[in-house]
Amino acid sequence: MTTDDDPAMPFRDRLLACRPDLVARQAANAEKRALALALIACRWKAVLSQEEVAASAGLSLVAVRRLESLAGAMPADEDVARYRSACGEQGLR
Repeated sequence: MTTDDDPAMPFRDRLLACRPDLVARQAANAEKRALALALIACRWKAVLSQEEVAASAGLSLVAVRRLESLAGAMPADEDVARYRSACGEQGLR
């Protein structure tokens, strides 16, 4: 029995052992994931919906959802600043 077949090993660990490409993808998305989680926390702290942030920031709802997505390309600093400003916070990242 190999390590990735060990039923005592958590599923996530078994998956990553079998798919090293996922490890690389996770590492590449770490910065985007951290930013998205920070933006979501900012919005929750301000008790706003995605629709309210979009309207206040002058962004589309799709843009707000992309900003909050845990994966994908890093957004433009201007969009992040507009999002944060809509939530009552300052700073880019």
